[in-house]
Amino acid sequence: MTELSAAHRQALARILDACDDAALGRLERAVGALPGARAAGFAAMIRDEGRDRRRRRLALAPILPLFRPRRDGVPGLGFPPALLGPIWRAAAAAEQPDLLARLDDEDDDLPALGDRLCLLAAGAIRRGGGGIAEAAAGGDLEELARCFDLAPTVRRGLSSLAAWTDRPDGEQAAELRVMVRDAAEQSPDGAIRLIEIFFAHLDDAARILRILVQTSGAAGREAFLSESEMGVFVERLVDAMEARAARLSAFQPSDGAEALAAVSADLAWCAGVLGEIDLTLQIRPDSRWGRRIRALRDSVAARLERRLNEAERAVDEVLPMERIQTIGRMTRELPAFDAPEDRAAVDRARILMSLVAAIRRPAAVFACEAARTRLLAALDERLMTYADSALELINAGLAPDEDRALTRVELAADFLARIERADAARAVRRRVAAAGACQPHPLPHPQPLAATASSAA
Repeated sequence: MTELSAAHRQALARILDACDDAALGRLERAVGALPGARAAGFAAMIRDEGRDRRRRRLALAPILPLFRPRRDGVPGLGFPPALLGPIWRAAAAAEQPDLLARLDDEDDDLPALGDRLCLLAAGAIRRGGGGIAEAAAGGDLEELARCFDLAPTVRRGLSSLAAWTDRPDGEQAAELRVMVRDAAEQSPDGAIRLIEIFFAHLDDAARILRILVQTSGAAGREAFLSESEMGVFVERLVDAMEARAARLSAFQPSDGAEALAAVSADLAWCAGVLGEIDLTLQIRPDSRWGRRIRALRDSVAARLERRLNEAERAVDEVLPMERIQTIGRMTRELPAFDAPEDRAAVDRARILMSLVAAIRRPAAVFACEAARTRLLAALDERLMTYADSALELINAGLAPDEDRALTRVELAADFLARIERADAARAVRRRVAAAGACQPHPLPHPQPLAATASSAA
């Protein structure tokens, strides 16, 4: 079989360029198992592409996050991913091949070589050749070129990024201020551009606030920050919290477990951002940001308290009790095993129990921890009372349908597990297993009060 033609190579190169790193690895394994000269040629192309991408990751590391969207969805400076390939190829073509090969060794010269390639990339972007202008799709190439101009500064700062977002000492804070000043001297908007690039490197968006307060001694004060170009980061965080709060308001327990997981993640994210704002910034309650944050807290707290109230009612609906006359005028509440089972109601109750557990940490931030604590105590008592009473009837042979009764007790154990009462849930399940193994002689079942009154009449 003949080797790959130029047309084949061109077409396959487009395919490889569209593959992410994971897909490229899978493709390499699949093609490596194929026979023939063309397969061998394609495998060699894949290996070359993999090597080229490793070089690209090392050389362009300071700027790479700008070519992928943030996982948390918070807006930030970014560019089309399709631009990355043409930019790298143009920069690599302008460098000497033997110097490019030194990227494979990852030696001490790597930072200097990477900085040189980033500056070559900036020049290539400004020229717009090699498919760069087409891939930009009308994007701001000059802005991207200026980001690459800052790559040497960003590369130096990446080693200190973790310290800046934690508890930097005086020397580390001074280093950041020097970098911001140097970036501002490069261009009028260089400082904000530098912070944008650092922001792209942060998985936790709220951590950018810790960097902001280190850029100036006054940056922690809202009056300063709101008038500064850096205030855009606070604005983005508040906007993102409001969007997540809106999703929480739209959530219904009938939406299912997947929707619950998304809402729980939104709650945890908002709680984390609010905690960071409280820790880092001096927000005045009567300011624009202060009013928005207070409204957000109040709306989320009100929504959570409504859901907490629904949770107890949901348990009463799927695990109903009825008052039974025992001896004389004495009565007792016992499980109503004859009540029909509503699967939709059961699923809804399960989601609400899981929500009670999911808001354990956010509840304190949204000032509904007291309501949650009261609900947990009520649910714990309600579910354990139901399980104890039901198992007593089952073991005494008084359950009209033992299988249904055991299923209801198992549901009570499931609810206990969902509200993080794991020990109680295990204890109930052990008793269910023991009760299921017993076959007691059935005794007359106590009659509900309504039935007893009817017989007496």
